[in-house]
Amino acid sequence: MLFTIEHDTISIINRFNLIDLDHVEFKNLKIYLLSFIMTVIFNLTLLAFVALSFLLVIGVPVIFASPNGWTDNKRVVFSGVGLWILLVFAVGILNSFVI
Repeated sequence: MLFTIEHDTISIINRFNLIDLDHVEFKNLKIYLLSFIMTVIFNLTLLAFVALSFLLVIGVPVIFASPNGWTDNKRVVFSGVGLWILLVFAVGILNSFVI
C-alpha cells in the first residue's frame, strides 16, 4: 500500500513536470515535496494578504464615508484588521520555512 502511494505521487510529479526527477535521488524526494508544499502554502497566504490589504484600502474609506457606516460596520472593520494582522505574522513565519 505504501509503495502504491509513493508510486502514484512520483507519477503525478512526472506528469506535471513539477520536479526534474533525473537530478533528484529518491531518498531526498520527501524533502523536495515538503519544500514544494510549503512554497504553495506561502504563496496562497501571501495572495490572501495582498487581497485583504486591497479590500481594506478600498473598503474602509467607503465605510467611513457612508452615513452610519462606522456604527453599523465596526465589527467588519475590526475583523478585517485582525485578520490582516494575523496574515502579517503568518507570512513572516512561513517565510522562514520557504527555501
